[in-house]
Amino acid sequence: GLAVLHRLTAATFGGDREAARRTVLYVAVFPFAYFFTQVYTESRFLLTSVSAVAAASCSRWGWAGVFGALATLTRPNGILVAVPLGLLALAGRPRLAELARRAFALTLVPAAFLGYCAFAYQLSGDPFGWLRAQAHWGYTVGNRPWVELMRMLDGLERQGLYGYFFSDPLAPYYFLHAVVALAFVALTPSVFTRVSLALGAYLAVSLYVPLTGNALEGIGRYAATLFPAFMLLGTIGSQRVHEALLVGGALVLSVLAGLFATFHPIY
Repeated sequence: GLAVLHRLTAATFGGDREAARRTVLYVAVFPFAYFFTQVYTESRFLLTSVSAVAAASCSRWGWAGVFGALATLTRPNGILVAVPLGLLALAGRPRLAELARRAFALTLVPAAFLGYCAFAYQLSGDPFGWLRAQAHWGYTVGNRPWVELMRMLDGLERQGLYGYFFSDPLAPYYFLHAVVALAFVALTPSVFTRVSLALGAYLAVSLYVPLTGNALEGIGRYAATLFPAFMLLGTIGSQRVHEALLVGGALVLSVLAGLFATFHPIY
C-alpha cells in the first residue's frame, strides 16, 4: 500500500519524490498506524483504495474497477471510493464512447457492494444486516456530523482540559479521536485545492460517514487510511514541520500501541 501511495503521490505532484517519501513516512508514523499490523481491515483497505485511485489516474480503468470492488468487499464503506473514481472518469471531458467504457469498468464497484448485501441477506434475511448489527454495540450512523464534536468541545469549555479528562474513564480516548477528526476536517479544503478535486471529495465523504455516528470511537483508525490528507502533508517543505510530524507521530504511536496491547479502549 505504501509503495503504491509513493508512486501515486510522485505522479500527482509532477515527479516530486521527496513529497512522496514524506507522505509514506507520515502514514507509517501516524498515531493509529498500529492497526495496520493487527487483524483489522486497515492495511488491506489502504492497499485496495490507493491502488484503485492510482489505476484510474493512469487511465487503467479495468484495474480501477477491480481494486475499487476489492476495497468495497474489504468493508462496506469502501463503496465511497466510487466518488474519486467517478470524478476521475469525468476528468478531461472524455467523449461519450470513452466515458461509457470507463463507467462500464467502474460498475464493478457497486456490483461488489450489492454482492455483499446479497451475502448478508443469505446469512440473516436482511441485506443491510451489516449496518444494523452495529446496534449491538449501541452504535448508529446518520446523525448530524457535528454533534459529537460539539459535545466534546462543550465539555472542555465547561470543565477545562484537566476536569474533562477525569470526567469519564473514556474521556481521554474520546478527546484523542476528536483531535484527529478536527485535524482532518481542517485539512480537507486544502486537499481540494492543492491535491485534486477527486481526492478532496473522497476525504470529505470518508470523514462525513463516521462523523455521523453517535460516538467518535474509531475515527483515528479510519483516518489512518485517508491517504489524501497525508499527500497534502507531504507537500509541506519545512524541515521543522517534517521533524515535528515524525517525532510527535512516532511518540504518540508508541504510547497508543502500548495501550492497545495492554487492552485499553483504543479502538
